[in-house]
Amino acid sequence: MYGARRRRDRGQETGERKEEKRKPSKSGDTSEEEGEETQKARAEAGAQIEGVVYTGRVKWFNVSKGYGFITPDDGSGDVFVYQKVISMTGFRSLDDAERVEYKFKFSEKGREATHVTGPGGSECQGSKRRPRPKYRRRINRCYNCDELGHHAKDCPQPPMPKRCHHCKSEEHLVADCPFKQTQGSGHSETKSSESSGEGATAAEPKPDVT
Repeated sequence: MYGARRRRDRGQETGERKEEKRKPSKSGDTSEEEGEETQKARAEAGAQIEGVVYTGRVKWFNVSKGYGFITPDDGSGDVFVYQKVISMTGFRSLDDAERVEYKFKFSEKGREATHVTGPGGSECQGSKRRPRPKYRRRINRCYNCDELGHHAKDCPQPPMPKRCHHCKSEEHLVADCPFKQTQGSGHSETKSSESSGEGATAAEPKPDVT
């Protein structure tokens, strides 16, 4: 009797689960499956449809990061554009206010361009700006002959005597350079004179008013 009751309870639970699966979603549409950005993009798109060619102008484009936005001619919301979808030879980019034609799709970025060309399907003009190099180019200087373009180990000149790297004199090294010391002492003398002048001004007695 106890076993029959357990089977009956299990049957009721299974039936309830099946009924829950059959229940339709409260919204009745697929909007819950889309993100907020996608829904917002659909609202801003107006009459524009995915996969159709539209015209617009480049709002701005960052050549270093490789993305930007297009402002459609019909006044609808901006369209995100990434470097790889731009039709042009060489370094791909867009110039500010450049006329373009584009196709788009809806994504989590909003309206995202899938293909961008110039007017009439021509190649885009692109920007004249180029991203800055990440590292500065180092200048090769030879410590033997003090010329640029090679290192001391590749220097065509014979080994030269040690000399001062500040004034190029062979009579002393940079640590004992009198010119360097003179420049340093000149600055220190100027500072000391300024400080002494300020002290003298401060030490002047005030006139006795009787």
